[in-house]
Amino acid sequence: MTKLLEESIEAVKNRGMDYGHPYENFQRIAQLWSLILGTSRPIKIWEVGLMMDAVKTSRIIESPDHYDSWVDKAGYAQASWLATEKEREIEERARSEFEKNFRHDSDIKENIKPLIHSGLWPVGEEETKIVEEIKDED
Repeated sequence: MTKLLEESIEAVKNRGMDYGHPYENFQRIAQLWSLILGTSRPIKIWEVGLMMDAVKTSRIIESPDHYDSWVDKAGYAQASWLATEKEREIEERARSEFEKNFRHDSDIKENIKPLIHSGLWPVGEEETKIVEEIKDED
């Protein structure tokens, strides 16, 4: 492994001690950016990683010999993957719980309405489709 990659791994670990797991950190950033930009849909965690990488890319274009920017760029790739991986695991657990608890369409539609109105749902793209169908029926 190259020195740069080793340093980026260490940087992600150190930032994790300061800011928490990349999933939680990127989730906060996504929520803040969505509010600031007033987007019609929430910014996704993997999009945060891409945008953070774009910041580093812009800096590298200006100063290609600045080593720390390259370390940070590699770190953002790693942190983005860790965040995306954890998000996928959370969505899979939620989907599994959902499937276990709601067997029939009528159960789903009646029992999920409070979750939709509380803002706790949807958790993934498939669930978003269900939410849209329910909203269309209401």
